[in-house]
Amino acid sequence: MSFLLSGPIRFFDEDQLTDLVEEFSHRVRRDPLLRPALDQLVGNRWADAEASFLTVLRSSLLSECGIPTDGNLLAKAARLLRPADVERLATILMNCAMEIFPIESAADFIEVGDELAGALMALVNSEGQARQRQVLRVRDQLSSGALLAGL
Repeated sequence: MSFLLSGPIRFFDEDQLTDLVEEFSHRVRRDPLLRPALDQLVGNRWADAEASFLTVLRSSLLSECGIPTDGNLLAKAARLLRPADVERLATILMNCAMEIFPIESAADFIEVGDELAGALMALVNSEGQARQRQVLRVRDQLSSGALLAGL
């Protein structure tokens, strides 16, 4: 018997996804290199940041759309983060994914991390009107659940 799958098959459950976000947040908050920029970006609203990141992950991995994305927060991140910060965030996410998930599932999260890092890196490395256009592009990409459109 043959059948058509309407979407990608993902091997993780909601608890694991929450565990990933919590572990990532915990490690980022303890990181002395990232903490200064993230204190300015997130402040004391870590629970909100974790909920937003969980939404971005779900949206990207499950192709959900209609997720509100704050363009002002993206613009602020572009001003506060350095390329080394973006690379460090991607590395921390990769390490968390490798510890929480089996390799097959971890690869999906690493791919999301790479795409997010690429989008953030483009923001960080742009200036002026190019940055404004990039903010709008990333906002729309995240809002539509199209971060991993190639999958």
